[in-house]
Amino acid sequence: MDESEATLRTQVKAVAGENVSVKKSQESYAQWAESYEEVLLKNGYSSHIAVCKKLCGVVPPEKRSSTRVLDVGAGTGLVARQLLEDGFINIDALDPSQAMLDQAKNDNLYKQYIVEYISASPLGVPANSYDALTGSGIFGENAHVPGDAIIEMIRLVKPGGVIVLICRCNMMVPGGTHEKLEPLMNKLVHEKKWELVSRETWEKYYMTSDAIVWCYRVL
Repeated sequence: MDESEATLRTQVKAVAGENVSVKKSQESYAQWAESYEEVLLKNGYSSHIAVCKKLCGVVPPEKRSSTRVLDVGAGTGLVARQLLEDGFINIDALDPSQAMLDQAKNDNLYKQYIVEYISASPLGVPANSYDALTGSGIFGENAHVPGDAIIEMIRLVKPGGVIVLICRCNMMVPGGTHEKLEPLMNKLVHEKKWELVSRETWEKYYMTSDAIVWCYRVL
């Protein structure tokens, strides 16, 4: 294990390790904020690329500048950097870490910076506010976005809008932190809350971990 990988593993343990509370996780993110992107990218992190590629696949270039996007778990703005390169300009950030969002503010990546923690409970954001929503790296081992937050995500997106999410495969196995995520997704399909547009495997999400990237359309 080289120094870069060792650093990443130490940081991940601090923000999502066993028995880490949301409060402690956020304190650790505040300490990590300045070097966050550097550490992740040195280890081949590509979650943001997967999510942006999927969104670009359903939003044609001529509609991107007018598409209002909410980036859930925005952090320092990895998703926004990619989306801006692809023609999206109307992007809001949602993240509970002020320190992480301050890094994104330094580069003026978002229109609005919403400092809130998303769960199944309604946020202080009106329903049907967005044309698209992204969630990259939000489903961690502990102290991250809970799976049932997808209920609130659906509320925030207009009918006909899209939601793009990604989660590591090894977290969805029986006994995994997010073993109930995909069953809930399927339940919401049966309840006609949204419909599946695509479900694909994204290899080497970071290091050796593969992930599933989904695109859903809100009904």
